[in-house]
Amino acid sequence: MISTKVAGDILDITSHRVKQILNSNDDLNFERKEGSNGQIKIPSNTMSKLLKMRDKEINPKTCVIKSQKGGVGGTTITINVAIRAAQKGAKVLVWDLDPESNATTFLMQEDYDYSQAKTALEIYKNEDLSLKDCVIPTRFDGVYLIPAKGIMRRVDRIVMSDNPKNLLKEKLKDLEGMGFTTILFDLPPTFSRLSESAYITSDICLLPTDASAFGIEGAILTKEDIHESCKNFEQRLPEIKVFLSRAHNQKRTSVKNSWEYLIEEFGPDMLPIKVPERADVVNNINDGKSIFDGKCSADVRAAIDELVEIVAPIGELQDHEVLQ
Repeated sequence: MISTKVAGDILDITSHRVKQILNSNDDLNFERKEGSNGQIKIPSNTMSKLLKMRDKEINPKTCVIKSQKGGVGGTTITINVAIRAAQKGAKVLVWDLDPESNATTFLMQEDYDYSQAKTALEIYKNEDLSLKDCVIPTRFDGVYLIPAKGIMRRVDRIVMSDNPKNLLKEKLKDLEGMGFTTILFDLPPTFSRLSESAYITSDICLLPTDASAFGIEGAILTKEDIHESCKNFEQRLPEIKVFLSRAHNQKRTSVKNSWEYLIEEFGPDMLPIKVPERADVVNNINDGKSIFDGKCSADVRAAIDELVEIVAPIGELQDHEVLQ
């Protein structure tokens, strides 16, 4: 949930005006926090309605935030982007395709019976299983999940001979009518058949890299593999962008040199986004919180917000009453 100030910034109106609208429309739900001077918190669905009243909406996107290098923060960033996008009015689905299932562990409701979770393995073993029957709500408002398990490592044996162009795209058709505006794949740091399908099915691929030679090589290889797969399977090329994650002290020579090399290597595909490495990010994950729900540095939040603007952009909506 977000405050009226954040909502006002998104809607380009004042916080006071947001409060007026909430109080004068019975169908706009919100929470008033006790002991916080009556502070108002706005849920995802209400934020979506406010956007429509403002003649705006979240533009639908299917995205990957991962590269072929582990340890560069891909899953942590995916989780926080998903939660923040939902706070801003998106209806978000995270499809966890990583057998390590870290996104699932973090997002899953505490009382959910994990033994009943249906993963990509069940989806591809059982042709009669609809993808929408595998979607579960998470602990976070507006964020939904298709979970993963360790046994999912076996799924590649089933789909190895399938065309990655249609492998995920056909399954996503089952979700029509569920209203998801933002779909995020969380992937393992390998180029499996499912990973390949996720990359070439996405509208945009955001490749995180740290300042290490291995991280940069992972981003380069991932970009090359996406290009090759799209060519081999006659698939349109998704938008591919690279950004710096786990950015240490930016005054360090190693970081400066890496940044200059990344700009030279990726040119206009290099985003001017640096997600700083901060202990409070890890602390929040350990506490089961997003960086927007717990204490976190403003520079980290700002970087994630920049990524959210790419993954869940706000565009114009036609044929709705404009909010003044």
